[in-house]
Amino acid sequence: MAFVLMLLVGVIACTESGLAEPIALPPQLPEATPLPTATHLPTPTALSEPSTPEPAPVLPTVTPLQEATSLPSATPLPTLEPLAEPTLLPTSEVASPAPVLPVPTSTPEQRQPIVAIEDQRWPVELAVTPEERNQGLSGRESLPELTGMLFVFESDQHLSFWMVDMNFPLDMVWIDSSCRVVDVTLDAPIPLPDQSRGELPRFRPSSPARFVLEINAGEFMGAQLEIGDVVEFEQALAGKYGC
Repeated sequence: MAFVLMLLVGVIACTESGLAEPIALPPQLPEATPLPTATHLPTPTALSEPSTPEPAPVLPTVTPLQEATSLPSATPLPTLEPLAEPTLLPTSEVASPAPVLPVPTSTPEQRQPIVAIEDQRWPVELAVTPEERNQGLSGRESLPELTGMLFVFESDQHLSFWMVDMNFPLDMVWIDSSCRVVDVTLDAPIPLPDQSRGELPRFRPSSPARFVLEINAGEFMGAQLEIGDVVEFEQALAGKYGC
């Protein structure tokens, strides 16, 4: 407390003696530059009175189009003359149509071989090779009526036939190289059920023969044929083997 009092006494003394230093004031700020006075916009110039519009240019007068020239009238087509009636040729001058030739249904080689004896004809199968002759009609169940099989050999021979493995009886017509019936075996029977091959009968002609015609039993007599009748080979057999 005593210290505070001493400090106050000192301050008073200094004030009274006028020895105290003046307190420096801060420098004054420069005066603010006044803002420039706003420039007045120019007073808008009054619009002048609208000028008198210039007259529109005068366009040239359009030249009128020329009248279209009428097209010439179409030339009329000439009147067609009626066609003349066709002149008929005399009958003698008209070409006759070509004759239609019959189309052959088969060549001579493809036609059925036929053996003719007097007025009776048998379409036949041929047995010419040794294998065909050995087989013959054996093993077949039947033979169509008025058909047969013709066995052809190289020359007249004392032939021998049998009925091995046959199932129907036959007439055997023996024919020589002069194309005549030299003998006939009528109704050759089929083998018996218990008959061996060695027991089968052999059938031979009374004269040498070159051909043997096998037909169904009874047909030779049914045609009223005889030994000595002339034999002819027709169609596919025509001109073959000398008959």
